[in-house]
Amino acid sequence: MLSLEEAYKTFVAALASMQDDARHEKVTLAAAIGRSLATEIRARRDSPAADTSAMDGYALRAADTPGHLALAPEVAAGDKRRALPAKSACPIFTGGLLPEGADTVLIQEDARIENGALVLASPYPAARWLRRHGQDFRRGDLLLAPPRQITTRDLALAATGNHSALNVRERPAVALMSSGSELVAPGSNDIAAHQTPASSRVALAAAIRMWGGVALTCPLVPDDPPATRAAFENAFARRPRIILTTGGASVGKHDLMRPALAGLHGLVWREWFYKVAMKPGMPVFAGVLSDSDHAAVVIGAPGNPVSSLVTALVFLRPALRCFLGLGLADTFLAALDPRPSPLASDIGTGGGRYEFLRARHDENGRLHLLADQDSSLLGNLALSDCLALRPPNDPPRAAGAEMLTVSWRFAADSAI
Repeated sequence: MLSLEEAYKTFVAALASMQDDARHEKVTLAAAIGRSLATEIRARRDSPAADTSAMDGYALRAADTPGHLALAPEVAAGDKRRALPAKSACPIFTGGLLPEGADTVLIQEDARIENGALVLASPYPAARWLRRHGQDFRRGDLLLAPPRQITTRDLALAATGNHSALNVRERPAVALMSSGSELVAPGSNDIAAHQTPASSRVALAAAIRMWGGVALTCPLVPDDPPATRAAFENAFARRPRIILTTGGASVGKHDLMRPALAGLHGLVWREWFYKVAMKPGMPVFAGVLSDSDHAAVVIGAPGNPVSSLVTALVFLRPALRCFLGLGLADTFLAALDPRPSPLASDIGTGGGRYEFLRARHDENGRLHLLADQDSSLLGNLALSDCLALRPPNDPPRAAGAEMLTVSWRFAADSAI
């Protein structure tokens, strides 16, 4: 059995060796949020396009002060630029173009108006309260460059640079296969005691979308060798970048996923690893399934929903980032980017595997590990707000000691 660090390093090394042949597409700014930028974005205009006022006030020439300045017509944002007459000042509003001849702005709060004139008792300095032409960027400047996941801030920058659309990488397709004769679609009528709603694939399909992929949900797979082989062949025929399976990953009589991979018609299976010292998620496997012109990464997760989600967080999310061109972290901890939280109470010695413990913060930011960590329990999963990370054979920790945690908000975020 590999340690989690060994498995992760094996996984990312194999991913890095796969050809990056992702296609690009152009999407509107509104559709670009969370997508992976494919080509650099350069400014198509200067910003600001001319000197403008940074505040509401009065535009004037510093050389005309002190004295009484006649009031010229006002300048609002959106007005065309015009000249400022000598010995005058014009009301100007934030974003208004600085009139020709003006070189400074007196803010409205400091202005004194008497008999229709602006009165300045002392010299006023030049270049006050201005946004200079090209202060933000100039036409042709590099605004955004890949690799980069597009944020709301990026969209504002691209729009100001006069772009209405961006080139992004195509979303990687993930074929999602769930195995188990007990599984039925959620919402089924007259569900029997021996049947179970297929909750893992519902959660995983949502995670795939939020992490930047496209979920190709396959039909539920019964515990039957020919049906399992056919399911793999049908999933591969859809040409996904990744095949994610849930269930059938262990060594029992009805765990058929790994045996099926070795007997697929016209396809070659090469396993990277099987079984990882992590809890939950120990019977995870990964490898590559290929024919003469296509290869798909296969990640085999356990069937219990908590196990499958933890496995997806550790292995599926980095794979999606790889195919989105967003890079691969050197270690699984760097990929998870955890944050420390103080324990609310003492805890005993940890187990022999790397543990991902459902936990919740209280109003003071202290961390409470939930009592029952059974990987089939979804009530605790919904109650938790994070996963607490515990290395193998971790010694006892006292209240106040820190544990690394991964927020579910981060885990469910879009591709980052």
